[in-house]
Amino acid sequence: MSDWHNIYITDKSCEKFFNTHASPLATASEIKNISRHLEAIKAGHPSYAECGIDRETATLMLDGSPYISPDDLSDDDLLAELES
Repeated sequence: MSDWHNIYITDKSCEKFFNTHASPLATASEIKNISRHLEAIKAGHPSYAECGIDRETATLMLDGSPYISPDDLSDDDLLAELES
């Protein structure tokens, strides 16, 4: 299972919410799914109030690091990734 990925939401408490493991083929789908939860949390949707997630610090994590969507990278960031 070493090539599987751990995806979850965390906040300033460092607790894991919506914690899941995904195979390489399912990782993109799980990121999209959990991103929808994060968007609802950030928007203050009342259904997520009971979870106790701090909406200001809520972050999507992939394998223990904050997930950065390729859509959020600038052209310079993408070029630096290609050069490394």
